Amino acid sequence: MGLKIRVLQANNGDCFIFNVEELDLCFIVDCGYKITYNQQIRKNINKADFLIVTHYDKDHILGALPLLQDTPNKFQLNRIYANTPEVILSRLSWGPISIGQAISLDFLANESDVPISPLIKGEYLKFSDECSLKVLSPREEDLELYKMDIINHIEKSCGTATQISSGKFSPATVDELNKRRDSVPSIACDLSNATSIAFILTYRNKNLLFLGDSHPDIIADSLEELGYSPSNMLRLEYVKLSHHGSKKNISKRLLSIISCSNFIISTNGGSSKSRHPNPETLAKLAKLVDRNGSDTITFLFNYPVNKIENKNGLMMSDLDKTKHKVVFLEANEVVIS
Repeated sequence: MGLKIRVLQANNGDCFIFNVEELDLCFIVDCGYKITYNQQIRKNINKADFLIVTHYDKDHILGALPLLQDTPNKFQLNRIYANTPEVILSRLSWGPISIGQAISLDFLANESDVPISPLIKGEYLKFSDECSLKVLSPREEDLELYKMDIINHIEKSCGTATQISSGKFSPATVDELNKRRDSVPSIACDLSNATSIAFILTYRNKNLLFLGDSHPDIIADSLEELGYSPSNMLRLEYVKLSHHGSKKNISKRLLSIISCSNFIISTNGGSSKSRHPNPETLAKLAKLVDRNGSDTITFLFNYPVNKIENKNGLMMSDLDKTKHKVVFLEANEVVIS
């Protein structure tokens, strides 16, 4: 018995299946693309207690559409949790945040009689005395701004805040990368990701942090409100890195209040415009994060590392891996006993 998390291959997107055997509990976090459902999800399961759609970017939501088309005849789903049903119900279409797909999800959920409920910072789902989920993001005030942006068709002049680069990463050492200042955009410039659902899953007194594509300032604020600080760090078994390891979604402030030695990176290397994970993210983690009693820090990849590096360039040299005791591990499953 235990908690098993399957990190499905969703190209440059996210898709996770959580199973708690003794509770007969199964839930999905994000669905990647349509191919993710057809080639990954339905080959693993045919029912789930609920689905969490962290936000409405296409690499998180598109796989939910064929899943709902199969519900209830081929797939059983009891509920969807989303960051803001009000956005879906606005019935608007706006390209950068996949609102067209969100409307389709809402329509299919209604057709399949699957209720959609919000998950907002501070909410708490208790599955048993030993298993619960605490929501850190999104905040109500950010959701309201996000909704207004959509309603008014405002596209802010902040550029492509969440993109990385169009070329291969330039080689640099961990020490050099660690000296760079944080690249975090303002929340107002990145509302699509800043309103992403992020949560702490607690199982048998062990904590796991799943960040969706969330904003590091919002997560740090939430953790500090819960009493965590550099002198009282949140100790974690695993962290699923935000936005596939983007340097835009990590900050030294956040790293100062968490303690963890295992970091999950869900990506095949990203797209031609947004390459993931960024070596700067890995370098800052290797240098700054407390390792929760471990000598090494491990990055878990759900795609072959050599394929990611063939696409993007070297993420970290063997010399730096040895110097900073970094392990790159290819794995599609995590088990907590």
